[in-house]
Amino acid sequence: MEMERDFNMAMGARKDEFLEYQRQKLLMGVHLDIRDCLKELIKISKEK
Repeated sequence: MEMERDFNMAMGARKDEFLEYQRQKLLMGVHLDIRDCLKELIKISKEK
């Protein structure tokens, strides 16, 4: 029983790390999308 409790506590800590990793990965994707959109806008504005 104690081993299971320790395992669950360890996995709970890892869950927080995993969620933080997922959050950072999502934000990086958003930043890259914004950068691509801005590049496209600059390109379009220079053509006019």
